[in-house]
Amino acid sequence: MFQLNAKNQITMTKVAVTILALAIIGAVNVLEMGTVENFMEVEMNQTFSEMESDTPQYAHVSSVDDRNKDSSHSHSDSYDGMLSSSKQEHTSLRVSKDQLFDCSDSVDRFSQRNVQASKIQSPFNCFLPNAKCKYYYPANFFDTSCGIGKEYSHYLKTLEEKRLNRTLWNFMPAMGYPTLTLNYTCLQNGKHFSNGVTPTTSDSLHDIGPHYTGDTVCITERLSFLHVHKVGGTSLHAAFNYMSMSKSSSLQRHKFFTPSHSPDATPKKKQGGEDNPIFTQTKEALAHAIKYPVDEFGPEQHVMFAFVRDPLERFISSIGQATGASGSTSNKISGVLKEKCLKETSRETLTCISKYVRDNGFWIELHFTPQVIDISFTTLYSDVPVALFPFQELKSILTYLGRGDAHGRDGTKSTYRTDEVFTNMNVSDYDEESIEIVCKIYEMDVLMQRSMGLEVPRCDRYVPQHYSFDDFVSS
Repeated sequence: MFQLNAKNQITMTKVAVTILALAIIGAVNVLEMGTVENFMEVEMNQTFSEMESDTPQYAHVSSVDDRNKDSSHSHSDSYDGMLSSSKQEHTSLRVSKDQLFDCSDSVDRFSQRNVQASKIQSPFNCFLPNAKCKYYYPANFFDTSCGIGKEYSHYLKTLEEKRLNRTLWNFMPAMGYPTLTLNYTCLQNGKHFSNGVTPTTSDSLHDIGPHYTGDTVCITERLSFLHVHKVGGTSLHAAFNYMSMSKSSSLQRHKFFTPSHSPDATPKKKQGGEDNPIFTQTKEALAHAIKYPVDEFGPEQHVMFAFVRDPLERFISSIGQATGASGSTSNKISGVLKEKCLKETSRETLTCISKYVRDNGFWIELHFTPQVIDISFTTLYSDVPVALFPFQELKSILTYLGRGDAHGRDGTKSTYRTDEVFTNMNVSDYDEESIEIVCKIYEMDVLMQRSMGLEVPRCDRYVPQHYSFDDFVSS
């Protein structure tokens, strides 16, 4: 018979104690989350009583030991594995799919609807086996009963409080999204030309997708772009604007929230609220968001898409923007950040600003907002599918839209950022302390990206992988 020696007995005892500790911690977490769930349900009912209740999802990801890797990995290294079907070893505790744990309720969630998979060869069709995108459900993520990001749902309460009391992102850019309707809009060597009549969002679109003939492509589809800040948004706006110049296309803007630009400003409808016609119009448009269709876009139907970025790389871009770069010269926080944190080196400055954001909160500047919150706010917490792309696919989408050379805001140009220290800042300026701080600030982004098959290995030491995610198959 197999005998346990003394060393093995000690090891087994340690394992048993560890399991007991995890069980206690899990029970405490469950009790704590019950309070948060109840609180959020009451709050969202009060502030958005007309808004539909939505719920998020998650996929399969595994632990990566990054202890021996240099902290200055390239951007592409951080995102290897998008939509990968390989299963690595992991130490996950709970399994999740579509940003949800197993839900015992009977809520009608978009992610659980039986939708026929489209075979249209569009880059925005996440059903395709070679697709570069995956459907993400922002409402699932923050769902207070079974979303994998439910412990962060209190941030949505804070978001609404700030919107209602007019303290949200004041002196900063307006929020919303554009919808581009292309009705056989043609590009030849990247240049568009008119071919047909100008469509509207109320028109049905047939023979959808891209149609290639030699060096010409003609596109028919309706797309809405969610601007996640510091993830190529300015370039995508430029591409939408360019395509909308064709006679066979049209552009509708849903700019539902405009922050105050005066500390004593009186309430304005355009600031965002149920009494704002643009706000109401935006809610109605969101109700027509779909996954890529099989054969046509019905009236008002559109596919929403967004890009996400490695949080560590994005934070550096956010610093360059928040410290007074073009477009943020009047944000009222740039002077404070530079006074307190502009040091002789980029590394010292990066560490100082990471501590400042940690201690004062990411609400201090729009461009520090976590990507999951950015997406949820722009979709008004609605239960919609979003075709989500990793940042390295930006170039291919810009090329598809005739603007492969667009680079709206280039942080490496000496004239863009306000100081050479910010211009020269890059991921090699992180040290272990600043990596840990930034990973914890954006823990919710790390969790969401893992659920999409996007690894963030530099954060593995500081954001434990407590979950495994179902296979990367679009639901």
